[in-house]
Amino acid sequence: MIEADHNQTARRTFLAGSAAGAAFALSGCVTTVRARGQEPVLQGVLARPGSEEYRQATYAWNASVRHSPPLVVIANGAEDVAAAFRYAAANGLPVGVNSAGHGAVASIDRGILVSTQRLKKIEIDPVTRLATVGAGVKWGEALEAAQPYGLLGLGGSSPDVGVVGYTVGGGMPIMGRKFGFAADRVKSFEVVTPDGVIRHVDAASEPDLFWGLCGGSGNLGIVTEMTFEMIHMPSIYGGGIFYDGRDASAVMHRYVAWAESLPEEMCTSIAIIWMPDSEDVPPPMRGKPVTHLRIAYAGSRAEGEPLLAPMRAVAPALLDAVADMPYAHSGSIHRDPHLPIPFYHSGVLFREVNGDTVDALLGACGPDTNIPMILWELRQLGGGFARGPAAGNAVGGRDAAWGISIVGLNTPQTAAAVAEGLGRVVRALAPWSTGGTAINLHGMIGNEADRARAWDDATYQRLVTLVHRYDPKGLMRFGHVVGRNAGG
Repeated sequence: MIEADHNQTARRTFLAGSAAGAAFALSGCVTTVRARGQEPVLQGVLARPGSEEYRQATYAWNASVRHSPPLVVIANGAEDVAAAFRYAAANGLPVGVNSAGHGAVASIDRGILVSTQRLKKIEIDPVTRLATVGAGVKWGEALEAAQPYGLLGLGGSSPDVGVVGYTVGGGMPIMGRKFGFAADRVKSFEVVTPDGVIRHVDAASEPDLFWGLCGGSGNLGIVTEMTFEMIHMPSIYGGGIFYDGRDASAVMHRYVAWAESLPEEMCTSIAIIWMPDSEDVPPPMRGKPVTHLRIAYAGSRAEGEPLLAPMRAVAPALLDAVADMPYAHSGSIHRDPHLPIPFYHSGVLFREVNGDTVDALLGACGPDTNIPMILWELRQLGGGFARGPAAGNAVGGRDAAWGISIVGLNTPQTAAAVAEGLGRVVRALAPWSTGGTAINLHGMIGNEADRARAWDDATYQRLVTLVHRYDPKGLMRFGHVVGRNAGG
């Protein structure tokens, strides 16, 4: 009973400088970081354990990740990040980075954590449709700023995710079948490489580094600012339909057949969500598994509604919330939780999905599974995801037609069962897998060979070469790093 109560609480939460010997000089929590004998080079905050600044800067949305480094540099700009790198190099310390907290895949308990949460610049040019954002900006903030101009950026399912961290990992947007990966729209970066150099990078100035930052994950440097292209689309037809979990088989089989007939403008996924027994959940869905169809159509209700008709007819809806909406409200499509929850995450990319795949998936992890699940989501890819910019970039997984993200409850009581159960699901789906993964949806860090599956061999080797060029001392060792053992 104690375990059940603990798990239920978690599910309820689900819904709702460079000289050797350089030193940090403290004055409370707000401080100047200085290299011995030099003028101050940082005007940010140096936070230590116990302060409110430290607590906020070490936040991780995955509550099973707990950052506890001895020092946190809360940067006010690129110069502060450069100072942190110089200090780390002089003292042989590893460096991690955190912003919105959604990219946390392993706890950081040593070295320096650089927080970019204060870098909140948002500039939008409605004529060129270019947006420049700081590394602390979340997608919800960027989309709200763009909405008055009828512009959208290629954000994912949650408005709480940081724009920069998401994009450096490729960025798999809900409108990706039409418009491609978020990284495909990047025009330039301001980035601090581990040698402490502030660089302004685009396809012309430093093409190799620009290529790697567009989808190569996080250890080529710390991006402090990014400019990207937005799309003129004042509204979309989007939302979700919830079905009873008992109808999962019929709904899933219809969905897979239906999705193959859709134009690229109709971007869809389907999920099974294990709902908590909570007053926050509408009574028809409370305390049981439901099937959730998610759609985002690049057009109007008049155009999209006929396309959706087969899914409205397959089974009774517990809730139908598909309507015209501004893209700034696109977070309501998936309804991702805002509060932290402890979870274990895995992902698989597929060459194809058919009725046999659906049967294997439901057999391994259907509504009645004994795995302590939160949700899984099957997403149709292809279309714009398969295309890339003419010059190319480091985004992996373009050959995948489908992908699945699997999320289980990761508490001390459930961790072993979830890890074993998710492994069982992945094995059941192996016949249709590309063998690859999407790095942003890969979950816990694994080993280098496991992470390398997010790219083809040539792309991965090119990334490794870049990492050793820009970070020869191996300062950036945390998270989904390339070319090194994470945390090593």
